[in-house]
Amino acid sequence: MAEDEKITERLLRVNDVIEKVIAMIVVALLAGAAAILLWKNWLELLHTFMGEEFSLARVLSEVLLALMVAEIIATVGSFLKRGVFDPIPFLVVGIIASIRRLLVISAESAELLVSQTQIPLTLLIELGILTVTIGVCSWAIGYLQSRTGLSLEQDIKDGA
Repeated sequence: MAEDEKITERLLRVNDVIEKVIAMIVVALLAGAAAILLWKNWLELLHTFMGEEFSLARVLSEVLLALMVAEIIATVGSFLKRGVFDPIPFLVVGIIASIRRLLVISAESAELLVSQTQIPLTLLIELGILTVTIGVCSWAIGYLQSRTGLSLEQDIKDGA
């Protein structure tokens, strides 16, 4: 029976190593993607100063996408440090994604209003759903923090 336990223990260690290697590869890929997004936005801002057309909504959307990627990287990093999955950063990503989409819809709606076109009902419904999503994710973060006894300040102190 002791031999079976040793084999199981070894398999669990191998599993942990594989899981951490995959997580590190994911972090590297996400960091590369975020760097490319930020570089692309930087170039777009430079082109704006040269007189080319500029879309603030698009730049904000892509910068927020890079922020979402950074938050996912932090989540994976926290998992690698602690060995425990923390759902709060994913809720933060949900909030950022919802705000990102709200900005895009606002820009689209502004263009429709300028062209004196009626805003589609589907966009208004989506705005409502996104607003509820932000509220639910915010509530869930507060609830999880109250249940675990951790605060955002504690996460920052711990380097998460």
